Amino acid sequence: MRCKLLGTLLLFLSVSAFGAEWENKIWVSSLTFLENGLPAAKGAENNFTNTSNYLFLSSSAMLTQSLGAEGIFSAGLRYFSTDFESVSETNFSVNQLAAVFKYGGVSLKAGRIFYGSQNTLLPYYGLYDDYYGAISSALDGAYAAAELGKYFNINAVYGKETESNFSEGDRTLAGAVLSFRPAAGVSLSPFIFDYRRDDKYLMYKRELVLYGGYFDWNIDGRSDLYISYAANGGQDTYYGNMVYGSNESYGGSALLVKFNTENEKRGVYYKLHFLYLNCSGTDIGKVSFKSVHPYIYLGSIFTGANLIQRAGVAGAFSRYYAGSADNIRAYNMGASLSPAFAKFVKINFDVYSYSTADFTLKNRDIGGEIDAGLAVTPFKNLDLSAVYARFYPGQGFKDRYDPRYFDVGNVTQFSFKASLKF
Repeated sequence: MRCKLLGTLLLFLSVSAFGAEWENKIWVSSLTFLENGLPAAKGAENNFTNTSNYLFLSSSAMLTQSLGAEGIFSAGLRYFSTDFESVSETNFSVNQLAAVFKYGGVSLKAGRIFYGSQNTLLPYYGLYDDYYGAISSALDGAYAAAELGKYFNINAVYGKETESNFSEGDRTLAGAVLSFRPAAGVSLSPFIFDYRRDDKYLMYKRELVLYGGYFDWNIDGRSDLYISYAANGGQDTYYGNMVYGSNESYGGSALLVKFNTENEKRGVYYKLHFLYLNCSGTDIGKVSFKSVHPYIYLGSIFTGANLIQRAGVAGAFSRYYAGSADNIRAYNMGASLSPAFAKFVKINFDVYSYSTADFTLKNRDIGGEIDAGLAVTPFKNLDLSAVYARFYPGQGFKDRYDPRYFDVGNVTQFSFKASLKF
């Protein structure tokens, strides 16, 4: 893949040499988290502070009417501290770098590519924020999309997940989505993805199939209903059976429902949103639903659920990685308000509820979270936001910690973000 990316760099240089018109965007992202009250050893404290500052360059250009290139590059400084350690890191990344071909209703991309959308059951590779600041994931591979007449569109992707700059991981994704548009604002889209991994350290091969579909309906230009169903096939094959025993077959499923609406009343612009996620879980003789690299936002604290990994106790709910849909059931209701006389100010409020889908546990209540935020855009290119979040642990969460040795209580978080575009 290194050769392919270097080839794309040569295309960038060719575009520049031939005087093609560039479209460049530069922005700075600064993010700070202050988190208190993480589960800790009896009588001790477990707090977390993280600050990250990133500079991004997004650049794209067309060498001809059909051939071009696009890329996103970043450099950042990150610092975090806990009651156990402090770490400072400098990161330089090629987040995206791809050759682009467009002709009529056909488009192709090859190189390091982004793919998918957040808050769906489908794979997502792109930019997002978490505790570590501005993070990205990508595929080293190719993407193709084509319009098939008036009512159909198809897109397909193949690539290897990237682990670090110019480094391929051991996970490969291939898949396609066919969209049928029977009417304006209505889309019905079946999908299928094949996800493979060969983990030589844990000695197993994963052949995971994700298939299903989604229905998306823009009701009146102000409201949108999204319903998605996904199911699994495939299995994990262990070649270290003396350690793990038998192979595992996948057969779980998941349902995601979202509804958003916006309107204006008495001088106030408002947006209301609702999300429901239900995944089949672990039970005797059953394996839970397994997602393929999604990013589903479920609250400022819980989404980076490494909050739980960061609790100083190995294994406690560590399977809930950032944005995961695995083994979980969740609800979200929220609202955003902006006064008509000050549209540059937005007040946000969200309530979340979580439970594990692991039916082998007596108590499955993970807890709930409340987020309250304020976002301000004082100038066109400057965005400022602050969030106060509070996580209330449920009994299922508390059961993971022996009360003789650990204190478990509410977790609070203050976060601040600034984004400046040039």
